[in-house]
Amino acid sequence: MSQKFQPISATMDLSAVREVRRLHSQVLTGWAAVSIAVGVVVWSGQNDAPNTKFFMAMGMQFVIWGAINLVFGLLGLQQSRSVDSIPVYANQATNEASDAVKLMRTLRVAMKMNWLWVACGLALIAWGVSTSMNTTLLGHGSGVLAQALFLFVFDKHFYAKLQRFMGQA
Repeated sequence: MSQKFQPISATMDLSAVREVRRLHSQVLTGWAAVSIAVGVVVWSGQNDAPNTKFFMAMGMQFVIWGAINLVFGLLGLQQSRSVDSIPVYANQATNEASDAVKLMRTLRVAMKMNWLWVACGLALIAWGVSTSMNTTLLGHGSGVLAQALFLFVFDKHFYAKLQRFMGQA
């Protein structure tokens, strides 16, 4: 299922591509910040409750995934800021289209990896269930699954929008 990307399309809307990339980075950064905040609260706010290990493990996953997403989101915001300062000219469109094509390829890989993350989350949950309801495994699995499902939907949506505005849909 190899798909060829055309760097330049007569229907490419460069300003729309810029907006999609900026919005993607903003949403990813916001998701990351919320994940980290929720993760820290859940991870550190535990006491002697029976489900403490579950929530600690889930919180840990939210912090880890949030930190990784924060790096990507902030890098994207920095790139958006740099690109937005350049007026839209034909030669700039060629460079940005090439960058957008690379981003689309990266997203295709990420969408495949999202299947792996979903499978890992489900496997951890299954392992937790099979080991007498191991709450730590269940917490890690639930945390991975929640983050993976977000990325699954998020990456697919972003890819489709980029594809449409690049005139490749």
